[in-house]
Amino acid sequence: MKFRFGLVVGLAAGYVLGTRAGYERYQQIQSAWRSVRQSDPAQRFSAEARHFADRAGTRLEQTANRGVDQLSETLNSSGSGSDPTSGSGASGEMNRMRLRRPRF
Repeated sequence: MKFRFGLVVGLAAGYVLGTRAGYERYQQIQSAWRSVRQSDPAQRFSAEARHFADRAGTRLEQTANRGVDQLSETLNSSGSGSDPTSGSGASGEMNRMRLRRPRF
């Protein structure tokens, strides 16, 4: 359903941008687009998309906060009096963490 809606929107946008039918036809297309945008299914889809984006943003923020907390705990638990060039302690831990690939 969402794929079809996106396909229709893409086709309509392409037609509007690529048409050479003249200004009257452009006005007709614009009017039809306004009525589609203001329809109940389009409004519902828009609300669902906003809700999904809000949830995704919240989850991203929580994940980032957890990562920062874990990093802080790791850095605080490792010794602060070690040699920064030895690869141990906070500096060594940071270097190891930089080498890991992020999981998405």
